[in-house]
Amino acid sequence: MKFLLLFCFFGALHAQPLDYYAALAQVNSPRLKAQEASAAAAKSNYLKESFLKENPDLMVGLMNVPVGSFPSLNRDQMSGFVVGVSQKIALPWEDHYRKESGRYRAEFEERDRELLNAGLLWEIAEKYSTLHYTYHRHASLKEARALLISNLNILSRSVKLQKNIVPQILEARANLTTLDNEILNVEYETEKLWLEFETLCGVNFPHEFSTEEMKTWLTGFNALSAPESFSANNNLQYRKMRSEADAQMAMRSLRKSSLFPEVTLNAAYIVRQPVPGMSMGDNMVTISASTPLPIFYPLKNKHEIEAQDQKVKYAEQVLRETQLQVETAWRSEKLKLESLRRTIENYTNSILPAHASAHKAHLATATAQGMGITEALQAYQMYVSANQERLKMIRDYYSAYYKLQFLSFNSSSQASGGQNEKK
Repeated sequence: MKFLLLFCFFGALHAQPLDYYAALAQVNSPRLKAQEASAAAAKSNYLKESFLKENPDLMVGLMNVPVGSFPSLNRDQMSGFVVGVSQKIALPWEDHYRKESGRYRAEFEERDRELLNAGLLWEIAEKYSTLHYTYHRHASLKEARALLISNLNILSRSVKLQKNIVPQILEARANLTTLDNEILNVEYETEKLWLEFETLCGVNFPHEFSTEEMKTWLTGFNALSAPESFSANNNLQYRKMRSEADAQMAMRSLRKSSLFPEVTLNAAYIVRQPVPGMSMGDNMVTISASTPLPIFYPLKNKHEIEAQDQKVKYAEQVLRETQLQVETAWRSEKLKLESLRRTIENYTNSILPAHASAHKAHLATATAQGMGITEALQAYQMYVSANQERLKMIRDYYSAYYKLQFLSFNSSSQASGGQNEKK
């Protein structure tokens, strides 16, 4: 049960690879372990709350002991000695709101743990997708380099027929140098992403993807479907702030109930000792109770309650702002997802084939007739740019999908769903 959240966040997206990296992070992430310890500490603080506010005090004392000889007991004149206990007991309403406040604080920390867990899975998915993007971008640039070299060969053969294309050759060679530099930068960026990915997962692993994984990323977004509806009650950030607002309301009630915060019960047994010439009577048992009085209510307690009331209002407004933020983010990412899907389809089915056909046609003309070199280079540049733009859109599509999953992440329902899917 402890690691059911491994598979609930992105279980429907990738069968094995992404879940594998998520599992590594769940087991090895230092930041997740630290937050788990913090949540466990908050829960322990809540569970320790009791109507018995403190440990009882043990009292042992002597009565009327002569200054000259201590302790006196039976040898010298004295009244006796006392053994007793003292215990502070919370009144029911104060005890209730104190426990409520502690419970909401523990829930707040638990929401922090869940939020960190979901955020970690989100980061891993984003990094996973970005790595795929850099690999495909690198492959695209390699393909573009091969096309540019092909164009350069044609230009070199045509220079005898057209002396005025020398500037175009120089420009193409400059573009080739720029392209080589860009390929080197992408290779550096890829390795850097792998190192960051290892840091998130907390373990080292081979820096490579299988060919099948690469193909899945390039076309797998077509199978993704975002949830149709959204409720802020399922959002971890909103639930975290709601726990904070509830805790502040419990603290306000606690401030009011603390006007009579506790009762101190005292019980003692007095052992009488004989004093010559005096009748000391029998041994005695004493029982007493006391509670503080709000004598300084107008000077202190009233202002504490008013201050806590303002904290409640602040927490309620933050909660409302959080609700608006997550709902707006959901709608924005949903619109972005729908727009990107249509745009990617347009690039795949229309724009890229059109640029590729134009480049092939101009290249064929330049090869056969030595004409149209400029048009071939322009078509080549447009094809390369369009292909890079399409890869960016696929990356952004995955990013928007991950953001929607993060916003609607529900630990309880998603955990059960992940388990069923695993079965």
